[in-house]
Amino acid sequence: MTTVTTDPNKIYQEHRGDGTTTKQIKASPEKAIFVCPNQTCAHYSKLLAHDLGRQDIEFVSTSFFENNRWRGLLKSRIVIDHATRKNMTPQQRDEMDFALKVMHD
Repeated sequence: MTTVTTDPNKIYQEHRGDGTTTKQIKASPEKAIFVCPNQTCAHYSKLLAHDLGRQDIEFVSTSFFENNRWRGLLKSRIVIDHATRKNMTPQQRDEMDFALKVMHD
């Protein structure tokens, strides 16, 4: 669902789905980097994580994979939101796949 509001509470309510992101957040390793399809989804996920007591997670958009921002991080800390891949351009998918391939566990 697309939203045009900047009110965090309204964004949170409008993006509710089937609970898949909630499950991913709960299962994320400590101090995970959670990659979301875009900044709006990252903001929503951060609000959700806060409600779940997971303030340790960093939420980023797919731009995380640009310009080698991921270098030096462990692959085991990266969590890809279930909706991310289908919302990426082919170039973004290639950048993400490359990063995940060369990252160390």
